[in-house]
Amino acid sequence: QGWPLIALLPSHPEFDEEAELAAMSLPVARFSFEDFPALDSLLHTPCRAIARHFMLSAERYGALYKSLVEMGVHLVVEPEAYERAHYYPCAYPALASMTPAVKCPRAAWIAFEPEAIPRKDLEKMVAEIAAWPCSKVVIKDFVKSAKEAGQRFMHASVDEELPDLIGEFVKVRGRRFNRGVVLKELKSLECYRAHGEFVTNEWRLWFIQGKLQVATPNSFQPDSAAKVPEVVLAAAAHAAETIASPYLTIDVAEGTGAWIVLEAGDGGVSGSSPYQDMAEHWMQLA
Repeated sequence: QGWPLIALLPSHPEFDEEAELAAMSLPVARFSFEDFPALDSLLHTPCRAIARHFMLSAERYGALYKSLVEMGVHLVVEPEAYERAHYYPCAYPALASMTPAVKCPRAAWIAFEPEAIPRKDLEKMVAEIAAWPCSKVVIKDFVKSAKEAGQRFMHASVDEELPDLIGEFVKVRGRRFNRGVVLKELKSLECYRAHGEFVTNEWRLWFIQGKLQVATPNSFQPDSAAKVPEVVLAAAAHAAETIASPYLTIDVAEGTGAWIVLEAGDGGVSGSSPYQDMAEHWMQLA
């Protein structure tokens, strides 16, 4: 459609600075979203919108999308594209296709509601993972890990206690729990000394309309850290094409002996990297 394009960001103060940067390239509208979205200004509609916002479930995003359409605001990222990038199991086939240029950790998952943890199914999944063989996994839901809760969920042993640990993980995630549990093979990452500690070498690759716009260092690594090889960028571009969202991210990291793909994400809910120039990013989005 030839409708004008706007930037759409939450009214929350956390997005105030980014809204100012976005306004250098696009008209900006702010919104709140409880049961229904509320815009803080009158818009010339119909229009298209690039939105950056807090993380939403696919169901909530679909409701936001539908309500905005009724107001004449058409989000560039459709609900189906949001889901393909946002949920790890949905993106996994595309990420796995990045091999052999990139290592994609093996993964298994089960969808369930947090109040109905399927103990028998979890035990069966753990047994299958042990037979790969695999001794350590990262526990996450379909979107996020629980890194903030410490390392027990990030370096979980594949043993008879793992189903109980998964139950603890579900409780820790609480209302933020997304759709089910993913157990992802733990891969060792290269580390560099920076700021008095050791950090990994992780990068966020930003794709807009299927094209890689920028690769941003994403783990406070020093300038001496290795840059993402061209063959990895090419493999990620192919994966992004497969996921088929107009705005998405793919995270990669330097592993021991090979680069590793970590995850994909919807661009609108992917956080900016440390020191990323978001004014330039909004110029690219425009």
